[in-house]
Amino acid sequence: MQNNGLVTGMGAVSWSPPGQQLGLDPVIIEARRFYDTVQYPNAVPVMVDYPDPFTGAPPGLKQTAPLNLAAWKAAFGIPAQDPSESLADYRVRTGAVVYYNQNELGLGRELGCGTFNDGVDASGTRLTGIACFVTNYGTAFRDTYNSLRFATEGRLPMNTLGITYRPSLGPGYEVQFYTYDQSGYRDESVQLDTLGPRPVPQVCMNCHGGGYDQDKHLAIFAHFLPVDPNVVLWSDKPGLTRDDQEDPIRKANALAMRSPLTPAQREMLTNLYSGNVNVPGTRSAKQWFPAAWNDTDAHRDLFDQVIKPSCGTCHLAGEKDPTGQTLAIYNQFQTPDTLRTAGLAAVVCNTFSMPNAQATKNCDRGKLARSVPSRYSSTM
Repeated sequence: MQNNGLVTGMGAVSWSPPGQQLGLDPVIIEARRFYDTVQYPNAVPVMVDYPDPFTGAPPGLKQTAPLNLAAWKAAFGIPAQDPSESLADYRVRTGAVVYYNQNELGLGRELGCGTFNDGVDASGTRLTGIACFVTNYGTAFRDTYNSLRFATEGRLPMNTLGITYRPSLGPGYEVQFYTYDQSGYRDESVQLDTLGPRPVPQVCMNCHGGGYDQDKHLAIFAHFLPVDPNVVLWSDKPGLTRDDQEDPIRKANALAMRSPLTPAQREMLTNLYSGNVNVPGTRSAKQWFPAAWNDTDAHRDLFDQVIKPSCGTCHLAGEKDPTGQTLAIYNQFQTPDTLRTAGLAAVVCNTFSMPNAQATKNCDRGKLARSVPSRYSSTM
């Protein structure tokens, strides 16, 4: 991708034909096409402050994705916080979950989900959509103590990312993305590592899998990311410990299970909850293993200590490319044999291979070797 996938500097904007706005990276114009295409159920026209990304016409009324976070939550069934309601009470009422995501971005995080009416199908049957948001907290990546503290206190948000499952969009296109800045305004790009901002929705699919359909201006074959409580860090504050949040975590994962997850993600949730993710009160297992990795102590160690916390979240989701072909990065971690042939060290030491895995990648071959349990290192 041009400029290593990073958004170039933005200067003065004029009402020129699409892609020709002075100083405006074309990926930003494409992000606006995406937002104007994805919209939301029963979208109504609103005033926008940018030229039409398809025609170059001056700003005006148009149907587009929600312009701010509050409007996004209202559109997708996420309740607003009542003025007299404390943050703790609001989180309990809405089932929000708070943790530090050391397995992805290295930020504090608040996760909340809801359901919404997504219209009807061809037979008139009502369609139910699912929406989740994650607000990232912190002033620096991988600042564990402060980022988790800011998340528990609900202050110093960095940005908010929204994901929706909308069956009305058709097979392959059901999962779409939205991003909002720290003030709650819609963003065409987002910075999720120290390297710089990347365009929406492509930046989301670095971890959620799938690709971008340039013709339809929509994400394709993307997926929700279920939460594995074993690979994130939890607060010791009453009400926000892992034990305290087990059922809200389960509920969020049960909603994800209703979306088009990959087979590997479904296997994860099945093993994590012993097949009972929809049963209230079911607690997550402290360990789980795919069948292919559950044959020897060495394989279990490698999966539990390296693959699960450092690779699994994204690689379990990255199943297909935009044409529907299975990706090599999805197969790499399916079995010990596929991992042996993956050239793992070369992958994790490439600066731009995994832009959203900066918190977990390790670019020192010696450290990589030391992170592999000794019983397995001889086979790497």
